[in-house]
Amino acid sequence: MFTIRGGPTIYHTGDTDLFSDMALLSLFHDIDVMLVCIGDHFTMGPARAAEAVKLVKPRTAIPMHYGTFPILTGTPEAFERELKQREAEAELRVMRIGETISLERVKKP
Repeated sequence: MFTIRGGPTIYHTGDTDLFSDMALLSLFHDIDVMLVCIGDHFTMGPARAAEAVKLVKPRTAIPMHYGTFPILTGTPEAFERELKQREAEAELRVMRIGETISLERVKKP
């Protein structure tokens, strides 16, 4: 978790799987961006990642750790389907290789 004074709060899931304590993050922080692994071999797949997003309640979810070699079968499309199925309210932001984005603090309603 990175909290930048006057800036966004970012949660990077690293190479973790879904765990129930993720729900505690939203009790103490408004998460602006969640970087969530979706590869489905060494980490969460799309279904577990969507459940993690539902627990953490970030404003934006950015999938990562997928598509770099064949064993990582999770896709942003599958992740998007799982988010919709769970009615997770995070905005999905899929980045292209080499893309950079600017993160700003956005107050949740």
